[in-house]
Amino acid sequence: MIDSRSPTSYSSIFDAVVMKIFNGGDGEEHKSGCSICLKEFENGISIGELPCSHVFHMRCIANWFARGTNCPLCRSREGLSENNS
Repeated sequence: MIDSRSPTSYSSIFDAVVMKIFNGGDGEEHKSGCSICLKEFENGISIGELPCSHVFHMRCIANWFARGTNCPLCRSREGLSENNS
């Protein structure tokens, strides 16, 4: 599949993701794991938090953004739109 978006638009969308290193005691929202691949988070793994507060493996959300620009869970585009400053 060819991505019709320019690299800068992909980059601006991905800039909204806050990267963290998962540490098992980080809070309730992280206990369920990644809803893209359905695997639990492991200590030391890179996770990304979207502006809507949903959390995914960094690799999973990067692959997701190659195809779309919204949260895989709630479909929110808040903070992810190419036009947001």
